Amino acid sequence: MHRCCDRGGYSEGESGEIKITFNTQGREGHQEKQVHVFSNDTDNPDKVLTFSCDIVNGE
Repeated sequence: MHRCCDRGGYSEGESGEIKITFNTQGREGHQEKQVHVFSNDTDNPDKVLTFSCDIVNGE
């Protein structure tokens, strides 16, 4: 899995985009992955983003 942010930091109230690339090669069926986003927010310093997909063999 590869991740990339559109920039390194944000001020309070700003928003951004996190792009995640998942290599499905050699995988089949239901897949579920998590990405941890760490911040200096004292109330929520670690946010877990979960994504899932169903990989269908094209043969």
